Amino acid sequence: MKRLNLLWVILLLLSACGKDPLPADKIVTHSREQNGSTYIQLVYSDDVEQYFKVLTENTVETVRASEYYGIEPPIVMGSNREVIPSEITFNGKTYTVVGIGDYAFYSRDEMLSVEIPNTVQYIGNRAFDFCLELKTVKLPDGVTQIGDWAFRSCTALNSVEMGTGIAGIWFDAFDDCRSLTTMICHAVTPPEILYDVPCPEFLWNCPVTEIKVPAESVNAYKTAPLWCNHADKIVAL
Repeated sequence: MKRLNLLWVILLLLSACGKDPLPADKIVTHSREQNGSTYIQLVYSDDVEQYFKVLTENTVETVRASEYYGIEPPIVMGSNREVIPSEITFNGKTYTVVGIGDYAFYSRDEMLSVEIPNTVQYIGNRAFDFCLELKTVKLPDGVTQIGDWAFRSCTALNSVEMGTGIAGIWFDAFDDCRSLTTMICHAVTPPEILYDVPCPEFLWNCPVTEIKVPAESVNAYKTAPLWCNHADKIVAL
């Protein structure tokens, strides 16, 4: 552990070398090559940091700090109200943020809310797992997939709203969200509940009392696989 912390300090000092004080409206960017991929770091004027992995010539996804550095940093300067940008610029080139990567915000205890842009198409595996203070989630129409354990054990989470674009949700995406009482899904076609185990249980240990869906789709949801287990809670928006 001491060795890892020392490596982190060295990296921090190297990245700070020659850096002027940060003006209030300035974002500083850095990049690293790690395991054959390019990563970009944004540092905001309030010292909040965000990390991205370059996927293609013009797209990126958010990632965890440890993926950027290659080690687990002892401190990550995050925000309690995380705002994910729709695009970022580095070295004069603009990238669209198309996804939230696996473990991107794993165990971020300080996070109370997250704002996700419509450019995001997927929520990765365990992306918000153990974000214990996260209270509400609104996924825009652009999000089509929610990964394995994406919001597991977000114990303060009380409501989730998903756009008309959602097509697939892993069965355990919301496991153990012990305060989750309301789910809103705007998709006219019931999203497929994905699973890879026998006898999966959707919304395990969640005290959901209402699942609100488009009025014309109520019957479709009530008879769809795994949604049907919550048929008595499915009502029209």
